[in-house]
Amino acid sequence: MPVSISPSDALGGGDGIVLPPHPLPAPHAPPCSPAVLIFLHGRGDTAAGWAPAFPLRGSPPLTAIVLPTAPAMPITHVGGAVMPAWFDARPAASIPDARTARASGLAAAVARLSGMVAAAVAAGVPADRIVVGGFSQGAAVAAELLAAGTWRLGGGVLVGGWLPTGAGGGEPHAPAAAAATAAVATAAAAAAAVGAAPAAEAATAGGRGADDTAGPRPTAGATGPPDGGPAARPLRGVPILVLHGVADPAVPAAAATAAAAALTAAGAAVSVVLSPGLGHTISGDQLRAAS
Repeated sequence: MPVSISPSDALGGGDGIVLPPHPLPAPHAPPCSPAVLIFLHGRGDTAAGWAPAFPLRGSPPLTAIVLPTAPAMPITHVGGAVMPAWFDARPAASIPDARTARASGLAAAVARLSGMVAAAVAAGVPADRIVVGGFSQGAAVAAELLAAGTWRLGGGVLVGGWLPTGAGGGEPHAPAAAAATAAVATAAAAAAAVGAAPAAEAATAGGRGADDTAGPRPTAGATGPPDGGPAARPLRGVPILVLHGVADPAVPAAAATAAAAALTAAGAAVSVVLSPGLGHTISGDQLRAAS
């Protein structure tokens, strides 16, 4: 399949890769809406590292695959080594408050992903035909956007990840941090909807979008920004697949099941597949499960 690499493509995320729609519908097939999968790589990787895994067999027709590449940043717990990363935290780390969500880069990463969803919606893809996912850190960012309920998405695929602001690993749920990530996700969506500049920097630098006490924002509708839907269970049946290795030494499987529990509590229809003997990677069986 041809691969298009466009550094100026906002939907692809800077140096990301966009795999064009595949498979195309058969001749005379009924018309169908376009669909998009946005999948974020893990720390130290790039979009190119995941391109060979796609497209997934069984993807709906007209599915474009968007693989962003994270910015390079110093990672504290590995001695400040600079590498592509969505945020600066240890694997499976809890983000305890809004200040840490901003300082680590998690809030900006969630805002960036929300902006990519907004760009896809602006391009004519209904939000309920957009799936977000990722591996490890990328899965953590996708999990945060899903938990925020900013968009009523078509689903999520979380591989080897966790929910940084959720309960897990002995850490308590962090509502202020979760509110901060929800706020920047909504700010990015609103900014994209009106054609404004990316809101990640503005939303994480101060003001209401970065307020430690900011409450949850309403869920975005199937074709645009917030519709004022119920906040208590914002996911309302959104299907989310959680794939994790039981022998994962970096992100324990307990972190994945804790994330699944939190997303279920938010109303998502979560399926969990735990692979015995599998470490911090993805297997062929998991790829088939995601198809």
